[in-house]
Amino acid sequence: MKIRAGLSALILLFILTACSINDRQEVVVQKITGEHQYKLHTKVTNSKQVAKIRNIMSNGDWVKSSTKTNPEEKASYFFAFEYKKSRAQGKVVTYYIKIDKPSGTMRATKDNGATFALSEKDAATLRLLLKF
Repeated sequence: MKIRAGLSALILLFILTACSINDRQEVVVQKITGEHQYKLHTKVTNSKQVAKIRNIMSNGDWVKSSTKTNPEEKASYFFAFEYKKSRAQGKVVTYYIKIDKPSGTMRATKDNGATFALSEKDAATLRLLLKF
């Protein structure tokens, strides 16, 4: 009986730990106001919204640039997934977002130079969640 209860508790702990990675993360968005000047724009702390943003960025059709560029130069905003109140830290990837105001299109660039153009649907979702 004790083994069964212990095994059940272990399984429950595993499920809670595996499902809560987005609960431990938030998206911190900075507005680029000038050269090396930034202003906190917003934070996304809702785990479902964090998961949507992560899904959009991980499913992007990223293309590695052959030329070395500074992604900050043309971007309007940048954001990263950060851990909330946790000592566990992974490699942080910074995403730079360029918004073309006349056309409404959005282009994302990683800090390693890879880029992709967001679909209209994904751009609309990011606009809503990140308050662009």
